[in-house]
Amino acid sequence: MTTINRVLIFDSNKAELIVDYNKDSVDVDVHKIIHKIPPNNSKLSYLYGDYLVNYESVDGIIYLVITHKDFDRQKSFGFISKLQHLDDLSDDSVASLLNTPTHQLHSNINQVKQVMIDNVDQIISRGDRIDNLVDRTNDMSSQAFAFRKRSTMLRRQMWYKNKRIQLLTGFVGVVSGFFTSESTLIKHQADALFIHIHVLWAFIDTLLALLVFILAPNCTIPSFNLNIISTYKLAKLTGSCLLRGSQLRMNFITSPSQTTPKRLDPLRLHTSLPTLSPTEQGKRIAAYAAVDANVSLDSRVIGIGSGSTVPYVIERIVQQGEANVQRVFIPTGFQSKELIVQNDLVLGDVDQYPAIDVTLDGADEVDGNLNALKGGGACHLREKVLAEAANIFVIVADERKNSKLLGTTWTQGVPIEVAPFAYAKVLQNVQKLGAMRPTLRMGVRKAGPVVTDNANFVIDAPFSESYYRDPKELLMRIKMLTGVVEVGLFCGMAKAAYFGYSNGSVLIRSADGTVCEQASTRE
Repeated sequence: MTTINRVLIFDSNKAELIVDYNKDSVDVDVHKIIHKIPPNNSKLSYLYGDYLVNYESVDGIIYLVITHKDFDRQKSFGFISKLQHLDDLSDDSVASLLNTPTHQLHSNINQVKQVMIDNVDQIISRGDRIDNLVDRTNDMSSQAFAFRKRSTMLRRQMWYKNKRIQLLTGFVGVVSGFFTSESTLIKHQADALFIHIHVLWAFIDTLLALLVFILAPNCTIPSFNLNIISTYKLAKLTGSCLLRGSQLRMNFITSPSQTTPKRLDPLRLHTSLPTLSPTEQGKRIAAYAAVDANVSLDSRVIGIGSGSTVPYVIERIVQQGEANVQRVFIPTGFQSKELIVQNDLVLGDVDQYPAIDVTLDGADEVDGNLNALKGGGACHLREKVLAEAANIFVIVADERKNSKLLGTTWTQGVPIEVAPFAYAKVLQNVQKLGAMRPTLRMGVRKAGPVVTDNANFVIDAPFSESYYRDPKELLMRIKMLTGVVEVGLFCGMAKAAYFGYSNGSVLIRSADGTVCEQASTRE
C-alpha cells in the first residue's frame, strides 16, 4: 500500500471522536491506541502489525493517520499538518483533502516509483542471465583455443612427415646423379681424387644431418637445406672442373697462394648490346678492358666504386658467370650497392673484409701521374677507404677525364667532406689556404646542403693551377684542418687508369709511367 488508509481526529478534552475516515476498512483498535497517548503535546509513530500509526497531539486534539508500514512517515506528518488547518473537521473534508490533485500526484508518483523498483528488479534478474551467457561464451572460447592448438600440432606433425619423405627422395636423387657422373668421368679419377674426397665428405655430412632430422623432428629445417644446397653446388662445380681439365681443376681446389693468378680470356663486345652514345660507348670499353685485365679467377673480394662507369664494370663482371659464386663485392655508396644487389652478387662490407683484392672506381679527373680528383658524387670517404684497402686500385673513366694537370676540366674544386658542425670554420680556413670562393655544396632537389652517406657535409674548394702542381702537398694541408673528414684528392694510389675513347680504343696509363693504347675487338 502506498496511500493513507485511515484518518482519525479525537478530542481528548471532551473524549469525543470527531472524525473517523476509514478509507480502506483498516481493522485497527484505535481506542486502545488513543488511551495510550499522553495528554500533553507530542508526536510519535507506532508500529501496529502491518500498519504504521502516526499521531500528533496539539492542545488536546489528537490527529491519527494510519498507513502501511512501508509508507513514508514524513508524508504522514505532512498530511497531519494539513488537517490542522481545516476549518471543518468532518469525514467529507478529510476525504476531499485526500482527493486533492496534489495528493493524487504524490500517490501517482509513489505508484510510478514502485513500478520503477519492480523494473530494476527485473533488470537485475536479466543481468544475472547475461552473466551466465558470458560465462558460457568464455568456456566456448577456451574450448576453441584448445582445439586450434591441437590442430596446429597435428598440422606440424604432418608437415614434418611430408618433409622427411621429400628430403629422402631428394637425397636419393642427388646420390644417384653423383654416381652417374662418377661412372661417366671415371677416366679422370687419378687427377680428381682430391675433389671426390671433398664431395663424398659432403654427402656423408648430409646423410648424418638427414638421420638427425628424422630422429629429432624438432631440429631446424634451414640448416639441413643448407647442407643439401652446398652438396649440390659442390657436385656441380666438381663436374665443371673435371670437364675443363686436370690443371684447372687442381687450381680451383688448392689455395690461391700456391698458384699463379689466372686471367680470364678477354670477352669481346657483342653487337647485340644496346646502342650507346660515343661517350657511353667509351666508358663501356674502358670498363670492360679494366675488368678483363685486373679481375682474375683468384679475385675473391672486389671493391666497387661510384660514378657513371661503374654500371659497365658490374656488367662485365656479371658476364664472368660462375666465377662470381665465390666472390664478395664491397660497395662505396648507395649506387654501387644497388647494382650489386640487382645483379644477384654477394654483398659485403669493408669491416668484414678489410683486405680487398681489387677495387675499380671512376674519377672526376686524372692527371699524368695518376693523381685523381674524386668526390663529385660525395662518396670520396668510402671510395678512399676501399682504394687503400685494395691490393690493386684501378680507375675507369672516359677520355674527358684524362688531363695533364688536375683542375683543367674539373673546375668545381676539391671536394672536402667535413663534420656538419664545423663547416663554417673549415670554409674560413680553406679560404686562408688559398681556395678561391669555397662553397658548401647544396642539394639540387632538396632544401639544404648535400649530406653524404656518412651524414657529413661537402665543401667544394677551387684552387689555382699552382696548387695542383703538387696535389699531395695540397692534400696534406687540407687534411690537417680541424673538422675535415676526408679530401677528394687521391694521390699515388692507383695502379692504372683506363680511359675509353669514342673511337673504340682504350688508353691505359700505368703507375710506372707506361702508356699504351688498346683497340677493342667486335664480333
